[in-house]
Amino acid sequence: MENHAYIERIHRYLADTMDPVEKAAFEIEMNANEQLAKDIKLEQKLLLGISLAGDEDLKKVIADTDERLSAQRFLQRECHFNQC
Repeated sequence: MENHAYIERIHRYLADTMDPVEKAAFEIEMNANEQLAKDIKLEQKLLLGISLAGDEDLKKVIADTDERLSAQRFLQRECHFNQC
């Protein structure tokens, strides 16, 4: 099986987007194929890592923005955008 199609099947399984018949067949294959089961676990870890890295990036952007706005005293002003 082509590598892209293999990974796509794993992603569809993890995203729970397979129809019930396809999912059942995939789970039978996974139980019979130790390498497939390992690849699924690895892909879960990779996706979790990507998600957590994205969360950390978002936290940094929010902290940087808060720091910049605090330095400008933006949040302490009574008037914003020259409108009082």
